[in-house]
Amino acid sequence: MKNLKIFGLILLTFIYFQSCQNDTDPDIDFSRPLEIVNLEYGSEPRQVMDVFLPAGRSSTSTKVLVWIHHP
Repeated sequence: MKNLKIFGLILLTFIYFQSCQNDTDPDIDFSRPLEIVNLEYGSEPRQVMDVFLPAGRSSTSTKVLVWIHHP
């Protein structure tokens, strides 16, 4: 029982430190516009959307979200 508690503590510590890592992707070029067509967000065939992101975007300069839903 004591070994199980130690194993659990080690496992939780490992999971905690894994979630603290920075997840950076150096391949993303934010200076160019990005277009993602037919991105699925659900299991139904009509649950798809298109995403258009402007060039030079950042979390401070790109603050508008336009969502047009068509039944």
